[in-house]
Amino acid sequence: MEVVNVNGDVEDEKKFRDKLLQAEQELAAAKGREQALQNQLAKEVNDNQERFKKQLESQSKLEVSSPLLFYFFVY
Repeated sequence: MEVVNVNGDVEDEKKFRDKLLQAEQELAAAKGREQALQNQLAKEVNDNQERFKKQLESQSKLEVSSPLLFYFFVY
């Protein structure tokens, strides 16, 4: 005759469920942190692109005005 420890099985199942729930919560938190980092990175890339665009526009304006300045200083 085989004796089954029902209480032990219930306790093992509860421990397993607790560990599973903890792992799911940790995974959800990690996904949240990953999403926040991706959003931050996207914002930084966008900000840097805007800054670069403004620098190019400024450089372009300087290049356009430089020949005129040279003309005034030479003549």
